Amino acid sequence: MPEVPIELLRPNCDPSTFAFETTADVEPHVGLIGQARAIDAIKFGLGIESQGFNIVVTGEPGTGRSTAIRDHLRAVATGKPGPDEWVYVNNFTDAYKPVALHLPPGRGAVFSRSMSAMIDEARVLIPRTFASDDYVRRRDEIMGLVQRQRQELFVSLAERARRAGFLLQGSFEGFFLVPLLEGEPMNDEAFASLPAEARNELLQSRDALMEELKPLAKQGQSEEMEAAARMSDLQRTVAMNVVDMLVQRFFEDYADHPEVIQHMLAVRKDMVENIAMFLPAPPQPNMPPMRDPSVPFRRYQVNLLIDCTETATAPVVYESNPTPQHLFGSIEKEAVFGALTTDFTMIRPGSVHRANGGYLVFDFDDLLLYPLSWTEMKRILHTGEITIEELGDRIGMVEAKSLRPESIPWTGKMIGIARESVYRMLYTLDPDFRELFKVKANFDMRIDRTPEHEEDYAGLLASVTQREGLPPVDRGGVARVVEEGMRLAEDHNKLSILFGEISDIVREAAYWARQAASPAITEQHISRAIAARYERVNLIEHNVRESIRKEIIVVDTSGDAVGQVNGLSVIDLGDTAFGQPSRITATVGVGREGVVDLQREAQMSGPIHSKAVLTLTGFLVDRYAAEAPLTLSARLAFEQSYGLLEGDSATCAETCALLSKLSGVGVKQSLAITGSMDQRGEVQAIGGANHKIEGFFDVCNERGLTGEQGVIIPASNVQHLMLREDVVEAVREGRFKVYSVSTVDDALELLTGVAAGERGPDGAYPPDSINGLVQAQLTRYAERLRAFTSDHWHELPGPGR
Repeated sequence: MPEVPIELLRPNCDPSTFAFETTADVEPHVGLIGQARAIDAIKFGLGIESQGFNIVVTGEPGTGRSTAIRDHLRAVATGKPGPDEWVYVNNFTDAYKPVALHLPPGRGAVFSRSMSAMIDEARVLIPRTFASDDYVRRRDEIMGLVQRQRQELFVSLAERARRAGFLLQGSFEGFFLVPLLEGEPMNDEAFASLPAEARNELLQSRDALMEELKPLAKQGQSEEMEAAARMSDLQRTVAMNVVDMLVQRFFEDYADHPEVIQHMLAVRKDMVENIAMFLPAPPQPNMPPMRDPSVPFRRYQVNLLIDCTETATAPVVYESNPTPQHLFGSIEKEAVFGALTTDFTMIRPGSVHRANGGYLVFDFDDLLLYPLSWTEMKRILHTGEITIEELGDRIGMVEAKSLRPESIPWTGKMIGIARESVYRMLYTLDPDFRELFKVKANFDMRIDRTPEHEEDYAGLLASVTQREGLPPVDRGGVARVVEEGMRLAEDHNKLSILFGEISDIVREAAYWARQAASPAITEQHISRAIAARYERVNLIEHNVRESIRKEIIVVDTSGDAVGQVNGLSVIDLGDTAFGQPSRITATVGVGREGVVDLQREAQMSGPIHSKAVLTLTGFLVDRYAAEAPLTLSARLAFEQSYGLLEGDSATCAETCALLSKLSGVGVKQSLAITGSMDQRGEVQAIGGANHKIEGFFDVCNERGLTGEQGVIIPASNVQHLMLREDVVEAVREGRFKVYSVSTVDDALELLTGVAAGERGPDGAYPPDSINGLVQAQLTRYAERLRAFTSDHWHELPGPGR
């Protein structure tokens, strides 16, 4: 069987292909490497204005998706004008429903400042006007006239009462008559001492006089009401004059904005009607002073949600904490005398308001932590309106009466960033997602390995080192980073674009370069950084290797064994992954149960592994049961496996273990094998080939390499190899081997040293071949089962037996 050529175990990047000495001579790369498909999707999504064409940028973190969005949004936003400004103002008809007004960029801020200045001016000018000599004179004239009239009328009424023998006391609002006795008011004793007839006569006279005086008293009241009306007219006239003077400039400045004009008309009307609010109030006993004297005048303020004075282009907002309040705004409250109050000036905007007319960028991983945020976002995209509500209103709770601000139209575009798994979940489970986010920009984790992209790698490293003040990377170091990009991509013809991880390698290599006082980052510094990163996270791998070394975990690397094969798996811990060899054993006997997977029976395997065992059974049927039924009872087990087993990469190893047990031919324990398999015995590619080879190599290396040890992999996995340099060196020196196979027969011959055997024209296999020995054993099992069934037929359950 062919060994994998040395040059395919770890393809090199030749430093001499680079025309520079270090990245100090390289123009920093701006933008992404590759990803044309995703970039085209982003451009399309940002260009189309139709409803529902919001963008989802998918891919794993570190692929440059966020960078791409930032770069393109910056370019697109520059070509779009700034958004309108939105303000909230008081609704003088219903203060619980503030009104939203929109103005061109900068005009909202000017409007807000102008209103604040107008209120400050009114608080000075209105009291001064009502304290002016002219107003005081006109007020005094009215008050003096009414007082004189009141006095003259009251004197007339009093004289008339005296002539009738009574004293008039009180006022026009309420007066009464007291009888006189010798010119003096009669007291109760004197009145009681009168004869009854005299008392009745006196009361009748009093009542008659009261009836006569009432019309005259009403005349006095009418004169007072007329005077009050004249005072009110005076006050209103003066108020209208001063208020008109204060608000007139708004009618001139905002003549092209009818909504503002309508609001200013309501402001003028309210200021005139509540002019007393601007005048000094007499002190009220037992009343605490107002905490903030400006509070009553908030009703005329303008609450500017977003100030776009300095914003010349469409806004781009990145929301990293998409809570409902951060996204959609909130209504704040303040405590006044122990009670919570609010008004329209305490409406606060969210990032959706700041992004209105532009672009809002968020991460679905963050957004889905707050289900209410996702629900509200969908509502905005469906209705095209932004509504600020109390949190309790959003979730259907009963709350105290609060503000219901007028909705604001949404005119922006939303861009969500999502991992592929999150995108698939939303696309499958949420129909609204498909309707509202119709543009997918999918970022691949790998790009083609071409000379141009290798040069781009150098530009990326130049960007990192120059931006962060790190030593430059020489051409050997760049080549080593390219090779690591191939390993991360697990493909000879691909490069990883996990730029975050690539950049971190360079940063760590810069540390080692500075420790060595090197002016540049070299290949050795890159290799040391990679090794140090691996060493920091491989404690669990170290413990597993120690358990194998102490034979706590049993793995044979020499000798032969029947029905036992070294399989290979990958332990992925997130921050590291490593290969681990495992003993796979098979037992067989006479029966009809077929192949039983002990992991599946113990519910310790996933569906893919269960399918792999069924595929193995299909292979046995196809190869050995064409003429007779498959008669055997077999058991397959991963020894010392205590976790969930998943995947089909052990199918080849399980098949070889089973065929070894059936044929009685021993398997070389110096070899390990990995590979999937179909029902025809063709070996298929698996993942983690590099880790699996290196895992078995490390075990063999600790015990001493003999030149007989090695790993068998699928031929289709050769293109994925990027092995560690120590493994490649061992293979180059003949101390370790890596084989590739295309069929299970190829693998059997390598593992056993015995020919697999091909079926002859008569349908039989050569008797000394693996397949011939297996066929013969299965035939014997069938004969034994038939003989046993015949001998014990009467013992079997059934009618008549």
